[in-house]
Amino acid sequence: MYAVTQTPPSTPTIEAEWSAFKYIQVVEHVEQENSPSDQLCPWTLSYLPVDRTESENEVALSQSLGSLFEFYKPYGIKEAKERAYAQFLSDAVAMIRVRGIPELVQCYRNFARQNGLEIQLERAILDHDILVSNPKVRKNLAQRLVLLGLNLVEHYDSPSALALFARDQDNLLQLLQQDCQDLSETISEQKMRSGFQIISLVRVMLEISGGKVDCRQHVRDQEYSASDNARVLGALIGIDATTQFGNFNSELIHIALLKSNVFTEDQEFSVSDTVKWSMDIMAILPIGYREGYLSLPSQLLNKCGTGYVDSIRIH
Repeated sequence: MYAVTQTPPSTPTIEAEWSAFKYIQVVEHVEQENSPSDQLCPWTLSYLPVDRTESENEVALSQSLGSLFEFYKPYGIKEAKERAYAQFLSDAVAMIRVRGIPELVQCYRNFARQNGLEIQLERAILDHDILVSNPKVRKNLAQRLVLLGLNLVEHYDSPSALALFARDQDNLLQLLQQDCQDLSETISEQKMRSGFQIISLVRVMLEISGGKVDCRQHVRDQEYSASDNARVLGALIGIDATTQFGNFNSELIHIALLKSNVFTEDQEFSVSDTVKWSMDIMAILPIGYREGYLSLPSQLLNKCGTGYVDSIRIH
């Protein structure tokens, strides 16, 4: 492999294009078991002037993949794909969140979408934002997750509720992290749909807790009902929803909350705080409707797609 004698590209868009292409296009070469004949340095694109045309950049880029292909090839096709995709996601998240340049962010996300890695990238971004959130945000998020879980069970002494009480903050937040999915496999349309719904719901929970806002992750499937959304979030923390969100006795749920490991240091957390947090979640996150909303029974509204409920509200 040739030594890198010049610095990496400094223009954000060019840098993003190269980083994305160098990991994704190598997979195509691995699958074809056909390495380009020209063994150029992987950083060839960094030598290109910014005013080169897109086609010229693509030609130069494809010629520079030979040495990278040789690096991955010994691992075999499947593992080479895994390594290439994982490295791309790692680089993408680092560049999106550390650099944060709009052109760079857009470029990475575009490439991920075009190459079937959009959901993996968005989950990786969400995981990163939860991990690097300040201690107060992480604590708030963990506490809201417990409150959400208790809102979805009828009995606070059920096995799932007791298991939720026993989890500490870090253990609870780990439940939100991306599944260890096979990056070399194509994601089905159903998994893609549910995956984006999870991302959207968890992102809003993070934002309610004071975490980073990312409007790109706010898009939700309007065919999901409030009950569907509640079940999705509940499942993430080991809760099988048996009742609708917001249908609780404020005194009893408050007593139960204080048994949780993430509330042990907050004995001043009051009944009114419990009610306010629940109402705040319900106001922002479509996981339940208060009784009498739109002059309709909440049980009926909770079973309707949230898009349909919104259309009733508007008209």
